Amino acid sequence: VKYMAEFTTGTTSDIAAPAILGTFPDTGATNVPVSLGSVSVSFSKDMSVSTLTTSTLYLSTGSTTVNGSVEYDSIGRTAFFLPKSALTQNTTYTINMTAGIQGLNGTAITAATRTFTTGAADTAAPSVAFVNADDYNLAITFSEPMNSAKVTDSINFPASILKIGNFALEYGIAGFTAGAGTAITIPATATISYDALQNTVSIAGYHDSSVTAATLLGKEILVTITSVKDLSGNAIATAAGANKGRSPIQNSATTKGALAPGAVSGDA
Repeated sequence: VKYMAEFTTGTTSDIAAPAILGTFPDTGATNVPVSLGSVSVSFSKDMSVSTLTTSTLYLSTGSTTVNGSVEYDSIGRTAFFLPKSALTQNTTYTINMTAGIQGLNGTAITAATRTFTTGAADTAAPSVAFVNADDYNLAITFSEPMNSAKVTDSINFPASILKIGNFALEYGIAGFTAGAGTAITIPATATISYDALQNTVSIAGYHDSSVTAATLLGKEILVTITSVKDLSGNAIATAAGANKGRSPIQNSATTKGALAPGAVSGDA
């Protein structure tokens, strides 16, 4: 069935500048966690993604710019600055939004800044919050922002959640004893990625062709994670299975690979 709709545009052009509706942390906020995974800025209009860069939206303290990256959620009209490491305790930071940021209409925002102050150092060990899996994809969500250094970062990569060697997988009937399941070796062809907004690592193609979907469906997967650290450098907790997570293995035909928090099958 095909549906059609028509609409008519107005007679005037939209040349008004986008407004900044708010930021997180809010200006003047105190005791902000140093393990802050993202700084967000919401706008009143759809924004030009190409103008949202670490040169136009960034975090700084004094004359020092924080190393990070920028992402944009077009549905929420919200831009995110994602710090690469933990912030410094008891320090005032500035969110910088320059006039280089433009709306889709090509009009720049009015440059602005917002400040916030961090609290005490983060000494809490991260843990696995939950795991979701289907017969092809695996998603592991952590309790806080994690170190996601790439292989080119030889200092931080050994403790990164992007290092395949930090994950051990096994499957079996629901409730099987750890170590008694069938081990899965993650192949070199697997694709691993990290969603810093959701504290979630995803592994697509976590098993090779020797393990079929039919074998996995209806089973349970157990993920054990070692060596990884959070943004503050705290190693993952291991007591009481804090570095482990289980999930029933769903059918990828149903999930469409949408396993991360807030995801729906239409996202994939």
